[in-house]
Amino acid sequence: MSTQVRRTGELLRAFTPANWAVWVGTLWVVLSLVACGKSGTKDLLSPDERQWLMSNQQRIVLAVETGYAPFVFLDAGGQPTGLAHDHLLLLESKLGVHFQRRNVSTLDEIFGKVRSGEIQVVNAIAQTPWRSEFISFTKPFVSVPNVIVVRKERSGPMGEEQLRGLRVSLVRSYAVTERLTRRGLGFEAALVPDDLTGLLDVAFGRSDAVVTDLATASFLIQKKGITNLRVAGEAGFEIHLSMGTPRNEPRLFSILQKGLESITEAERRGLRKRWINASDPSILADWRFWLAGGGVLCLVMMVIAAILVWNRTLQRQVALRTRALAEEKESLRVSEAQNRALISAIPDLIFTNRRDGEFLAVHASDPSLLFAPPATFLRRRVGEVLPGVIADQFMAAYAKALDSDAVQHLDYALPMGGQERHFEARIVPCTEDTVISIVRDVTERTRAEDENAKLQAQLQQAQKMDSLGSLAGGVAHDMNNVLGAILGMASANIEAQPVGSPAYRAFDTIIQAAARGGKMVRSLLSFARQSPVDEQELDMNAILREEVSLLERTTLAKVRLEMDLAPDLRPVRGDASALTHALMNLCVNAVDAMPDDGTLTLRTRNVDEGWIEITVEDTGSGMPKEVLEKALDPFFTTKGVGKGAQASAFPWSIAR
Repeated sequence: MSTQVRRTGELLRAFTPANWAVWVGTLWVVLSLVACGKSGTKDLLSPDERQWLMSNQQRIVLAVETGYAPFVFLDAGGQPTGLAHDHLLLLESKLGVHFQRRNVSTLDEIFGKVRSGEIQVVNAIAQTPWRSEFISFTKPFVSVPNVIVVRKERSGPMGEEQLRGLRVSLVRSYAVTERLTRRGLGFEAALVPDDLTGLLDVAFGRSDAVVTDLATASFLIQKKGITNLRVAGEAGFEIHLSMGTPRNEPRLFSILQKGLESITEAERRGLRKRWINASDPSILADWRFWLAGGGVLCLVMMVIAAILVWNRTLQRQVALRTRALAEEKESLRVSEAQNRALISAIPDLIFTNRRDGEFLAVHASDPSLLFAPPATFLRRRVGEVLPGVIADQFMAAYAKALDSDAVQHLDYALPMGGQERHFEARIVPCTEDTVISIVRDVTERTRAEDENAKLQAQLQQAQKMDSLGSLAGGVAHDMNNVLGAILGMASANIEAQPVGSPAYRAFDTIIQAAARGGKMVRSLLSFARQSPVDEQELDMNAILREEVSLLERTTLAKVRLEMDLAPDLRPVRGDASALTHALMNLCVNAVDAMPDDGTLTLRTRNVDEGWIEITVEDTGSGMPKEVLEKALDPFFTTKGVGKGAQASAFPWSIAR
């Protein structure tokens, strides 16, 4: 079957009573274009300008800003669209030219490429003094006011003065951003890459307000279904959008200006209504259309009748093929709808990437789990979005998944919203060069696991302490027997020695040490819960002097001792043995911390609400953080075996 016959059959199949008006309108446009061509419409450009344009057309590149809705942005099919882009298309048709396109995500990137000579035409841009240093601006072709957008719970109208003290999101490199930041209005400027990020910052409470133009704000709020925002007032500054060229392109600037001037006011209104006013009158309501179309319809019907007679057999074959295609299309439509519904119901993040890390598709039921809006990921690489180490892990997982044709697993953590969030990812090979990553936020699960581990450790420690308590009780009873024998022998022999003699002093020291040992045994029994705590009213200054007296005969020979004891120190209630043992350990440890020399200072003072404070201070090197955190753990020590007393674990309290 020839190509011409197939096309004729498709034409016959497409012509039905339901769409005959479309055919008539199409034919009318074709006849009008032919008539215009024959009438010899005058060229807008001079011969020199036309020659220059034809010679330079291949090097002229137009910057297409991908996220500046509704002026210039990419539609669902990835094609540029928008109010300003429609003006550009009309200008190209009037000039008879088609500029090369290059998609650019931010104004900063556009300005950089203009300066480097990679971009020659910038669409939908407002003039500022700084930009005028390197860009020539045409007369504005669209004007829209800038507005202040806030959350609905912030009531009342707002102007620029009401921004004082607020955190305000402003799009980096926008003209209104330059103006507001120069005025010094007393607000905190939060620079964002695009309008949608600014709106979402306000919607999620990361900023108090965002300043952007009314058309963009209205379009994105409706498009994204953001329900908690409102326009609170105008920012006192309209955005006037022009086209721009580098200042070293005067001929190109003159050509663009002529093209824009050739756009009539009626054409401008038509383009504006398409994006701002949805109540355009239909051409079908114009009686002149029907009058003019009636004659054309008669001619079309005659042609169609002849074709129907000539292609009766071919039409049957076309009908069968069309029915099959329709069924296939419907099947695909149902399948796509099911897939979209399934993906929308998944709470996880879903990414589609090439082997080189480029994002092809992004799904996020909760956009707050992303660094930026999903649309800003497209055509960017993993390394541009995630920190370097994590990006490298993803790239390695992509390569391994594709090379081995097996699912890969990846765990990582990111600082987000002032806290560390944990994620787990499954990387699934999709095609020969693409993978799908399913990323789940497991922060709460990880926290629960960590908390469970801490509780298990605490339980094990409690069990150890219970065992140590039983052991301490047994040791204490045995020590009582030993100390009783020592105390008895020393008491019996001291009576036979002259008072004040060296032997008398030695036995007296033994008796005092044995008595102190008895107190320690009682502390051990108290720790093991085998004897009650003996609380009584105590003079802590007297206890400290007694401790110093013993220390001076043992360990204080190598350090200086200073005492600053409050003369009016309040008495306290507590277990004298436990307090004495704890203070002794503190002093001994302080002396051990000064192996060469140093000063040990003991202080007491009354504090508020009837409490007292006891300070044991040394001039040693101090404890590192990891040791300080464990200083109060029972039986924790940094000393080796035989190096001195262990840390006290006996319960005692200071009361009024």
